[in-house]
Amino acid sequence: MLAKPFVKWVGGKSQLLEEIREKYPSKIEKYCEPFVGGGAVLFDVLNRYQPKTVLINDINKELINTYTQIKNNCSEMIVQLSELQDNYKSHSLEENKAFFYEKRTRYNELKVNGNDAENLENDAECMEIFELREPEPYYGRDLDIDDTW
Repeated sequence: MLAKPFVKWVGGKSQLLEEIREKYPSKIEKYCEPFVGGGAVLFDVLNRYQPKTVLINDINKELINTYTQIKNNCSEMIVQLSELQDNYKSHSLEENKAFFYEKRTRYNELKVNGNDAENLENDAECMEIFELREPEPYYGRDLDIDDTW
């Protein structure tokens, strides 16, 4: 099974991969991605070369935290996403739209208001949907692809 980006990202490179591949070297043992975003080039390189060392980075801490959660808590994340999907499928389209906009609005309010512990603790319902964890330090961090991807 090929790994693919799990999120669409502004400035994503999926549609440019053919041109980008022409610039790849014949062998990649260490891959460094300073602006990983949705990871189109990252996943393409992983699928084609299996480098020994992979370094990813992005200015968006929530995005890096997502990659970290996938790496460290993949099974738990799959269970939570499956439960969310089952819950979603049990409601009407209008109920799902209202639910999504309410949660998105509340999540954005938390982000704008500083995302501090007091705000997060006081909004358990929002946290149930967007389970935020403290991101691990991520600048220059190695991801061991043998147990990650």
